[in-house]
Amino acid sequence: MFKFLASLFRRNEIPDAVPLLEEADPTIPTRTRRVLDIDGLLQQASTKVPFGRLLKMRKKAVHLLSRQKIDDLINRAVRTIVDRYKGDRTILSVPQSQIEAETRQEFDQLLSAYLKSAQDGDAPSCPFEVVPGNPRPAVSFDAMELQSGRGLHVGTVNLVAAAKAASMGDVVYATQRNAFLDVAADDETRRMMKQLGLGYIAQGESGYITGEAAVVLGRIFGKAPRRPMKAGTLSTDEPVALFILSLLLKQVLGYPKKEGEICVYSVPGEPVEPERNFIYHCGALETALKSLGYTPRPMAESHLIVSSELRDHDYTGIGVSCGAGMFNVGISYKGLPAAGFSTARGGDWIDESVGSALGMPPDDVRRIKEAMDLRDPKGRVEGAIGIYYRNLLQHTLEVMKQKLGDSHALPAFGKPIPIVCAGGAAMIPGFLDLFKDEVEKARIPILIDFIRLAKDPLKAVAAGCLQAALEETSAIGEAPNQTSPVVLQRAALGAPAKRGLPSLAQLKQARVA
Repeated sequence: MFKFLASLFRRNEIPDAVPLLEEADPTIPTRTRRVLDIDGLLQQASTKVPFGRLLKMRKKAVHLLSRQKIDDLINRAVRTIVDRYKGDRTILSVPQSQIEAETRQEFDQLLSAYLKSAQDGDAPSCPFEVVPGNPRPAVSFDAMELQSGRGLHVGTVNLVAAAKAASMGDVVYATQRNAFLDVAADDETRRMMKQLGLGYIAQGESGYITGEAAVVLGRIFGKAPRRPMKAGTLSTDEPVALFILSLLLKQVLGYPKKEGEICVYSVPGEPVEPERNFIYHCGALETALKSLGYTPRPMAESHLIVSSELRDHDYTGIGVSCGAGMFNVGISYKGLPAAGFSTARGGDWIDESVGSALGMPPDDVRRIKEAMDLRDPKGRVEGAIGIYYRNLLQHTLEVMKQKLGDSHALPAFGKPIPIVCAGGAAMIPGFLDLFKDEVEKARIPILIDFIRLAKDPLKAVAAGCLQAALEETSAIGEAPNQTSPVVLQRAALGAPAKRGLPSLAQLKQARVA
């Protein structure tokens, strides 16, 4: 018992992980016979994740796997390519770039299979031991009859999945906290967690409690849980972030009823801060969802709010996702994205800024923030929270003005348009009043009709994801009996915009990568 409690108050040493830094591709010298530069391929694959989009990164450091495991996957990928061309003289005519591309592709497939084995928890070579326990998500999609198509909101604090029941057609949601707590994984701790009914993941001597259980246990023992995501993207400070997130995704989404089922998931808009780990985040989420058996479709988070909340306004307006890790802003005209961006400032930024200014733990600031009214701050701490909230809104509106000024194809709206806000940071009492004041001061070049909260601020993005997934599923004929001719016309690529939910093909014109 003592060891279990003690493990909650220590942070395990970060496993040996590989920083992914930019470096030049290896050069193959010209010789009379073709030489496969195995060392060069190993070095390159050891320092770059083999997602095509990651090649655009410039000197960004992220952590994916331990050095031992990544070397194992690289060696297996290289051996596969070497065996493929072994004894085949045609390799002399194969370009070096093709060999490198095939090696990266093989590594990507091995990584996806490795993730799936970790999610299953019962594969012979699985590095994780997944022990189920409580608390579990209140809703499990695996035990339900659902229509084809899933929606997934990937938030810094919460994961929200949405699906539609096959019988009544009701929308159902599954939620899970995007958090984990590290504990020891020795025999005594395992017995204690089993007695408490806590689910956990064991990896050698390290153990992890995930989801709501991590938050509950952390609250009991006064230890803040860790997060796989930071500032809206996968955290580069957590080497196990991708594995923890993939396991949490399995909990909320479950496996698809049909292989290749479409899952629309939220990603940030075009990032304002160039140093953010945006490309890696999108590619890693895509791999995790593919490993579960889904066909992933990324969509900008802010535009999803417009599609789920502004049907009565012809899907025209501004969606603002106010999350813990970031603020996302998207402007849409009849369902088509006109402009959008994301900033790395959100609720966490307020907590950390106030904590740094007043010498307080961010968790203490968060608790005070969630219980206050921004219209009537009391005391030093609430006053500081109000100052940083106002600064955050001013910064967001200033970036919006710059983006609107740079946009050469902004439509003529003809009349004032609404703003709809979603996310936990927008649910603090007085937020809308503060936002209205700052919008009036900012004088943005768009007339605003009104500002309101989404009907369900924590589920609005997931609802938009589900709508888009069902729309595309219907458009490609997976559910022909549920598709009207009007919907098929809207879903056709290049069809004129009409009143009603636009197709995913049109909405995907938002810049998400």
